Amino acid sequence: MSKKKIFISPLDWGLGHATRCVPIIKILRDLNCDVIIGSDGPQLDLLRKEFPTVPHLKFPGYNINYPKNGGMTWHMLKSFRKVAQRIMLENQYISEINAVHKLDGIISDNRYGLYNNNIPSVFITHQLNIQAPIGQFILKGVTNKFIKKYKECWVPDFEGKENLAGKLSQKNPPKNVKYIGPISRLDNYAVGRKKYDVLVIISGPEPQRTIFQNLIIPQLHQTNTSALVVLGQPDKTISRTEGKLEIRSHLNSQQMAEAINGADVVVSRPGYSTIMDLAQFGKKAMFIPTPGQTEQEYLAKYHRGKGHTSWQKQKDLNLKSGLEMAGNYKGIPQVEKTNALEETVRNFINTL
Repeated sequence: MSKKKIFISPLDWGLGHATRCVPIIKILRDLNCDVIIGSDGPQLDLLRKEFPTVPHLKFPGYNINYPKNGGMTWHMLKSFRKVAQRIMLENQYISEINAVHKLDGIISDNRYGLYNNNIPSVFITHQLNIQAPIGQFILKGVTNKFIKKYKECWVPDFEGKENLAGKLSQKNPPKNVKYIGPISRLDNYAVGRKKYDVLVIISGPEPQRTIFQNLIIPQLHQTNTSALVVLGQPDKTISRTEGKLEIRSHLNSQQMAEAINGADVVVSRPGYSTIMDLAQFGKKAMFIPTPGQTEQEYLAKYHRGKGHTSWQKQKDLNLKSGLEMAGNYKGIPQVEKTNALEETVRNFINTL
């Protein structure tokens, strides 16, 4: 069988879409595929560090920032035209890329325009039901219309009640949906002993990433606990110590697996990719949703309701009390390892 050329590209909205592409790229390479990564900014920096020998193309993202005041709904409404233009542009770009590279398949992580009618394409998302204060029914209709343009839609979650994304990934899925189980770049890494009381993972688009960083580091100093802070900046090389705090700009997969396993409690945004990473180890966590990010607010409430994790609003952040509360919860349930992802990727490649 000839080698298949696969283009894969994550959404540029935080690092989570890029990190969950890591295990997929590994499987594609194990299947002897020629992989081309399309990305930009910190997402591309992360993937280049994970796969320094894999070819990459600068592929522009949506470039949507969070507002400082957390008024995300109005901000997104104002950005709707820009997003729609980006979706049309990426659909044009993939046709131009195909004209040069002769692609056999496309894998899009939450990029709605990354399909081509002449190339089998996959859409990856856990958000079959986007949470919004208004217009959820309309949003579902619009997103379903795009999802149906893809040959397959891979949902990184379990089907049914015992899942990690709650109603985000369930309820009237399109017919091309395949549930592939939670996926994580941290799967199959050996981990060591406890090293920290707290691991803080700072992530997400600006300016909220920096706002979160500036809020939490002073409170960490006040708690007098040993902690590792990961800044979510793969484009930088920061490594310093401040008292009991170790601060790093970025960790590779092996280092992140060791850090999560080596901490009593993880403090982070409740981004879905982070939740899938925590589920590899069954970790206790304290969540601080990005203000106005309805998906993260829903996931924080969902996992607290399940008795898994505590959470606080960013504007009310009290790290000391939050950490004490987190210890009373069960933690994110540890997922059983399956071959669902590998089988799904293999089956897709075999049809090309």
